[in-house]
Amino acid sequence: MWLLGTKSTAHWGFGLFDVTNQYVLEGVRGGLLTLVLFVAIVVTAYAYAGRLVRVAEGSRARLAQAWAVGTTLFVHCTIFIAVSYFGQIIMLWYLLLAAIAGLAPPATALAPARRPVTRGRSAPRRSALRHGPAVAWTHAARRARFPRSAPPGNSRRPGEAPDF
Repeated sequence: MWLLGTKSTAHWGFGLFDVTNQYVLEGVRGGLLTLVLFVAIVVTAYAYAGRLVRVAEGSRARLAQAWAVGTTLFVHCTIFIAVSYFGQIIMLWYLLLAAIAGLAPPATALAPARRPVTRGRSAPRRSALRHGPAVAWTHAARRARFPRSAPPGNSRRPGEAPDF
């Protein structure tokens, strides 16, 4: 049954008992769920390899290491089309997955630092938050042209009595 896998592939046709595709073999051994989980492992490994590349921006050695790990992952995934791993060779696949998981930084290390919310002139106005970035830019430009200490058309400071 395709959902749970099958014990043998001999009923597929003459000479088709030997499955040489790792992706098909995962489906044969455990069914659709096993195949989906295997592909999920591959996708996650590629995501971790991508994190390695992003973190290694300044260091040539770390960039070379990230490139080597990503290339090795690509080679394994390409070989899986023609060869199904068995015996001790499967340890190379597990070693690569362990190396990627061990070298990749946690996702929180890549998150941009959040600026603290401050009160005063640097904090956005409520109307800017309500009406979007265009209004926020307008308010910022207005504050830059007309500081609070001297409003346009009025030479007195806030709190001073008007001159009559």
